[in-house]
Amino acid sequence: MCNRQEESSYHAIKDCDHAQCVWECAAPPIVWKDNDHAWVRENVLCYKESQNIEWATLFPFICYEIWKNRNLFIFEKQNVPQPLCTLRKAIYAARDFLTSYKIVNLEPTQPGNIIFNDPTCFYIHVDASFLAKSYLTGIAGVLRNHKGEWLGGFQKSIYAKDVLMAELLAILEGLRFAHKEYLNNITIISDNKQAITLMNMDYTSRDFYCHVVNECREWQKRFQTSQFVFVRREHNGVADEMAKDCRKNACMINETRDIPIMPSFCETLVELDCMRLFHSQD
Repeated sequence: MCNRQEESSYHAIKDCDHAQCVWECAAPPIVWKDNDHAWVRENVLCYKESQNIEWATLFPFICYEIWKNRNLFIFEKQNVPQPLCTLRKAIYAARDFLTSYKIVNLEPTQPGNIIFNDPTCFYIHVDASFLAKSYLTGIAGVLRNHKGEWLGGFQKSIYAKDVLMAELLAILEGLRFAHKEYLNNITIISDNKQAITLMNMDYTSRDFYCHVVNECREWQKRFQTSQFVFVRREHNGVADEMAKDCRKNACMINETRDIPIMPSFCETLVELDCMRLFHSQD
């Protein structure tokens, strides 16, 4: 459209004259980055408000409207709308999207008659440690038998939008870990009520979490039997401590690390979990 630079996708939504005018109207609450990848990352991880909408939510809708305008101009010879009009369309679309984004005060639901000493079942405790300032997250899981004994574990450093997303990603990683270990009868245990509720309810909303929930359910189909169970934080001490350790000592992002041998800092917590969840039902 401006014929000044190579017509790349980044140029179209970021550096083109029309795009620049739209971004000036939107007034992004970030420090503008020349590097394209850094620019995208700064925007999608920014949760300050603009136009009374979280910027991370509004940003992709603005990109879409800019991209749509460009295609209409090139392929259908339509005039390019004024920047403010483009911004308003993005705001309306974002608000429509947010009307379906209602996951508030969910009551925990889970299967009845939960038994933590079933010798045919393997138990995967998962947890996430989320740092709001940087969105850096540690997720971890612990595999145990019906006696509560340590059979293995994992840690993974990631970035997450919020606590609920982090907890859902921990559940997803727990399912992957269980499948890698060739397990058939599993119980995924988490101390996050909302995450367990989403996994146990008929959840079809289109929001930030639906793609992770759907992926969890696809992995769930690979097991003969599976269930998702909520426990209190004090009953999930090992996974909690491992997630915190993973976040504090983050090195390789998005790389799952197997933990075959129990870390020394988990020994006391393993005994406490066993007494609270497993031995109490003997």
